[in-house]
This record gives sequence, C-alpha cells and structure tokens, in this order.
Amino acid sequence: MAARDVGPRSDLYSLGAVGYFLLTGSTVFEAANVIEVILHHVQDEPIPPSQRTNQSVPADLEALILRCLRKNPAERPADAAGLRRELRRLPAALEWTDDDARAWWEAFRNVREQQRRSISTTPDAPTLTVDLEARSALRGRQI
Repeated sequence: MAARDVGPRSDLYSLGAVGYFLLTGSTVFEAANVIEVILHHVQDEPIPPSQRTNQSVPADLEALILRCLRKNPAERPADAAGLRRELRRLPAALEWTDDDARAWWEAFRNVREQQRRSISTTPDAPTLTVDLEARSALRGRQI
C-alpha cells in the first residue's frame, strides 16, 4: 500500500473495526501474534458479528460494518459523511437510546474489569518488563 492509497476509506476500515468490537466485544481478527493479525486483515474476510455474539445484531447494521471492513477501499462507504447518512437510515438507529448506550457500556466495563482481574491474579500469567533506562542507553547502538 502506497501513501497515496491512505485516505478516508482507510479511516472507515478502522472505524468498521471499532464498530465490530462494539457489537461483539472482540477484535475483528485474533491470532497468536501481531504479524498474524495483520495478515488476517490483509487476506481474510471477517466472521460476521452476529456469529461472534449472543446478542441480536440487526442485519443491515452488520452489512454496513462488514462493508467498512471490505479489503477493496472502493467497496467501502466513500467518506465519514456517507457512512453517517447510511447509519442514520438504519431502523436500529432509531431504537438505540442514551439509556441503552449507558447500560451497554456499564455491562461491557464490568466484563472487562472481570477479565482484567482474572489475568492480573493468575500466578502463571506471563509478564513483560521493559527497562526504559537500559533501552535509552542502547538507543543508537547496534546489538
């Protein structure tokens, strides 16, 4: 991908990934390492959100999120304004209230807090320590 290929439609891919996460509580692709995740983003089509959650996902919203995640930028909405117009036309947009949003975020926050606690209290959980002073001292040296 060249710099000329990055633009509004690249941003909409990222926004589609955020929407996917909001619908499912999961990232679009999961893998053992970052390189594998990147390869999935380049090569693979995402599993539809409705197949990754027990919650009901409106078909038209799912289709729009998946359009944002299309590999070919020309198949995504043209820009944020276009995406906004499409989102506002969805019947589910009229059903979602501020109270619904607050309840969703509260439930999500509780689940994430439980996950965080289970990871931090697991005795065998891997940890990573970075010595920033040593890293600064090595900067510019070849190892």
